[in-house]
Amino acid sequence: LKDSRAVEPLIRALGGKGTDWRVQNVAVGALVQIGQPAVESTIKALGNENRYVRQGAASILGEIGDPRAIEPLIIALLEDKEWIVRSSAATALGRIGQPAVEPLIKALEDKHENVRSSAATALGNLKDPRAVGPLIKALGDRDSYVRSLAASALVQIGQPAVSALTKALEDKNLSYQASKALAEINPQYKEDVAKATSLIAEIESKKSYSKEVIDTLAQISYANPKVIPTLIESLEANSQFAKTASLVINNTNEASLESFIGLWSKDNKSLNQSITQILKQLGQPSVDYLVTKIN
Repeated sequence: LKDSRAVEPLIRALGGKGTDWRVQNVAVGALVQIGQPAVESTIKALGNENRYVRQGAASILGEIGDPRAIEPLIIALLEDKEWIVRSSAATALGRIGQPAVEPLIKALEDKHENVRSSAATALGNLKDPRAVGPLIKALGDRDSYVRSLAASALVQIGQPAVSALTKALEDKNLSYQASKALAEINPQYKEDVAKATSLIAEIESKKSYSKEVIDTLAQISYANPKVIPTLIESLEANSQFAKTASLVINNTNEASLESFIGLWSKDNKSLNQSITQILKQLGQPSVDYLVTKIN
C-alpha cells in the first residue's frame, strides 16, 4: 500500500525484545517500498537505542538512496559503538555515492573486520580512484576476508589501480592479492609477467638494449616492478628511446623520479636534453619533487 502512516510502526518492528527476524525483514522491505516518505523517520531511527533498529535503518536508507541520508550514515559509520551498525552504514554509503568515499576510506581501519570488509566492498562499488592507495594497504589486512574484498574492490576500480598494484608486487605481504587483482583486470597478465621476466633476464645477461625489447617492455610495464628501473637505465644507454620517456612520464613516483634525475650527466648533452624535456612534460610532480629535495 505504501502508506506513510505505516512508517513509525514499521520502524518499531525493526527491533525490540523478542522481535522475530522474519518480521524485521518484512519491515525493512516495506519501508524500502514506501521510499521517500520514510526517509526522515528512518534517519531519526539511526539514533535509536536499539542496535537492531539502527542497523535496519541504515540498510533501508541505503536501499532508498536518498542523498539526505549521507551525513547521518557517515556519522553512524564513524561513531556508532556497535559494529553491526557501522557495517550496515558502510554498505548503505556504498550504494548512495561519491560523497562517502573519504569516510569509507577511514573505515578501512575500523577495529572490526566486518566493518573493514563492508567498507572495502562499498569502495569497490563507488569505483573512485582516491580509494586505490588505501585499498592497496588493505591487501595486507590481518583478516583474510578483508584482504580478498580489497583485491575485488581494486578489480572493480580497474585500470586506475594497475600502477599501484604493480608496485605492490614488490611487497611480499601484498604481492599475492595484488597479482590476483592484476590477473582479473587484465586476462593477459600472466602471459605478460612471463614475457617481462624473460626480457629483463635477457637484458641483464647481455648487458645491452634493443629497441624491440624496450618497446615491448614499455607496453607491459605493469607486469613486473623491475620494468621501470630497467627502462630508466635504458635511457642512459640510448637517450632516443621515446617509449622509455613516455613510460617514465606515465609512471611517475618518487623512486622513479630520483633514479631518472640521477641520470643527469655533464658529459652527455643528448641525455640531458631528454631529461629536461621529460621533466617539462611531467610538470607539477617534477617541481614538487625538486622543491622537496632543495629543502
